[in-house]
Amino acid sequence: MAHKLISSFDNLMNQFQQQMRDGPLPDVEDEQCLLNSLEQRISQFQSSIKRQRNARTPLGRLPDELILKVFRHCVEGLAEEEFTRKGPLRFWAPLIRT
Repeated sequence: MAHKLISSFDNLMNQFQQQMRDGPLPDVEDEQCLLNSLEQRISQFQSSIKRQRNARTPLGRLPDELILKVFRHCVEGLAEEEFTRKGPLRFWAPLIRT
């Protein structure tokens, strides 16, 4: 299956490159819209690949609730300033306080 997906992706890339070589679309705005749409879909595809990769790791198979419990246990007792705007854990503060 993986080989088939890679082959399909390669075919799409070749089609896109051929279409770009054949010349731009008559309307520049249409071409920009097409390119923006392609970039958005590629980004979604990359995000999907990353999610699938993460889901297949041992940690990724654990329920979110269990991971959150372990994380809370690890940070118990840390000073409140660790969770302020300047502390290293500031990005985790909203998650911890849920």
